[in-house]
Amino acid sequence: MNRLSIVALSALALGSCLNPSKAPGSRPWLNSPRMEEWRVLKSKKAAMTSTGLVPQMQEFLGAGTMFVWNHSLDGGPGWEYLRASYTYENTTKQKFDWIRVWCEVLDPDRRIVNRGESVLMHPLGYMMGPNDTWSDTIKVPTRGAHLRKGWSWRIGCEPVFMRVLPTVRATGIR
Repeated sequence: MNRLSIVALSALALGSCLNPSKAPGSRPWLNSPRMEEWRVLKSKKAAMTSTGLVPQMQEFLGAGTMFVWNHSLDGGPGWEYLRASYTYENTTKQKFDWIRVWCEVLDPDRRIVNRGESVLMHPLGYMMGPNDTWSDTIKVPTRGAHLRKGWSWRIGCEPVFMRVLPTVRATGIR
């Protein structure tokens, strides 16, 4: 390699270091519209965390008590969802076959934007008796409601009783 090519390579290397768009540590993707969506979502998540509305306990007459011990706004731009972790306790004196839990995302005008449901049932089919508890998490897509100031959500439960069918007698087939 001759002296002229070494000087040319050195000048080229020095020139590329001085170009701010190609400099090490430069991140041009930070100014993209997609990254702005992530910044907005991050601020919405921080706002939801700062409200400090956890834990929440609600009594539902004839159904039991819901204790929401954590909630958050999760996901990414275009697929955001509310995650609510809760514990249900049967504070009634009745037995239930299962419990239907629902969570609704509301717009600022208190209209339902989306609703998610979950069913709590004993894995072996036993009824849920008095003082039985169950913990779970429910996820509900916000469908953009979180972008509007004043959006909210609510959670609830209702008992479900299975309808017992009458017995069927065998006909005289022999």
